Amino acid sequence: MKSKITETANEDKTYSERARLHPAFLVCESLFTDLHDPPVITEKDMCLAFGKIMKTRLPPQIYPSQLKSLIENLGIVNRVKSFKELFT
Repeated sequence: MKSKITETANEDKTYSERARLHPAFLVCESLFTDLHDPPVITEKDMCLAFGKIMKTRLPPQIYPSQLKSLIENLGIVNRVKSFKELFT
């Protein structure tokens, strides 16, 4: 069994290698942040928006039409910054 120190060292090495290979750091503006009352995204919501259950650990590209569908299905249109500018 590996020790926690060994696991952390391996994770650090993996991260360092990824950072070396892909040095870009992307920054984006948050469209929706609600840590106190976030909407619950159910399997049904995921299937309606994406056609399947999306993997969230390493999420794939999300297309604007899928994001729009998810926001509308969750009923949070009025809580999303710039929704009208993005989707009209």
